[in-house]
Amino acid sequence: MKIIINVCILICMMSLAGCGEGENVPKMSGVVAGTILTYNGSSWGSPASGTSNQLNNVTFGNGLFVAVGSSGTILTSSDGDTWTSQNSGTSLSLYGVTFGKDINGNPLFVAVGDLGIILNSSNGSTWTGQASANLNSLPMNGVTYSDSLKEFVAVGYSGIMYSSDGVNWNSIGTAPSGITGPTVDLYSVTFGKDANGNPLFVTVGTYNSSSTNQPTSYNGIIGTSPDGINWTIVQYPPNYLSGVTYNSVNQFVAVGREGIILTSPDGSNWTSQAAAPIANSTLTPYLINVTYTGTQYAAVGNYVGTTPSTGFILTSPDGINWSMPSTGSTSDLYGVCFGDGEIVAVGGQLRP
Repeated sequence: MKIIINVCILICMMSLAGCGEGENVPKMSGVVAGTILTYNGSSWGSPASGTSNQLNNVTFGNGLFVAVGSSGTILTSSDGDTWTSQNSGTSLSLYGVTFGKDINGNPLFVAVGDLGIILNSSNGSTWTGQASANLNSLPMNGVTYSDSLKEFVAVGYSGIMYSSDGVNWNSIGTAPSGITGPTVDLYSVTFGKDANGNPLFVTVGTYNSSSTNQPTSYNGIIGTSPDGINWTIVQYPPNYLSGVTYNSVNQFVAVGREGIILTSPDGSNWTSQAAAPIANSTLTPYLINVTYTGTQYAAVGNYVGTTPSTGFILTSPDGINWSMPSTGSTSDLYGVCFGDGEIVAVGGQLRP
């Protein structure tokens, strides 16, 4: 299921009905400029990305920002302002990226994308593809790392993978039902704690809730796992979810279609929140990703079906009360992270 925004098949985006391969962000057609936005605590900036490819996600680790995007694009920056293109060794689109550690405790970036490709790098510059990623498989959309469990977890279409070193991966394949059922697409995964302070992975995505011979209908899905291997479905929200984060203390926040925002103190019990800046819009808001900075949440997204792009950022101190800062940019935004005192968001600009 590939979500593609263009004039001819916008309906496909709106219904999420069988559109081909798949990813957790809309892929724009036409002339696209990769977009980077930064916030240093006092002002927003828009440094040059140096690429015409769409940027899908970004992470920070070991003093380095790493952004990934379409056609195997990988960019790195030590300060968020100056970006350098790196050779990924693939033309496949990359949708998720995270920072963790290899089996020896050394720094390791892991990126995932189309056809189940998994890349890793110790420095953000030299990337290696993993043979354990079955390149005949469906896309992997999101990836995270648990420092306490020393484990990477990647999620995608009808499947979950886990690894203790970021190199050798085990697959939880498609099952007749459950979190890896054939009608489940997972877009994002994060790591936090349950109500008792125990380790907890949380993944979000979409679930085809229609019966045989009925029109395709997608709800959201939330799953949890104490170890990245054994998963439980905890909720089916009314709209699909595309991003989730944890504030490192006591709250998960998930975001998705039509501006849905959910908060949870334990990963199991979720409460719907309304973002005032987009709640009464005549356009359809789509929140794609969310992160926590240590003092506030930042969610990124766009309004569906607008040309040129109409992206935005929402911020919140608690996941409940949201505001929309003026960034000076309207590019569609797909990924966001925080590092070294700076928010970095990435996306693309659709030209009229």
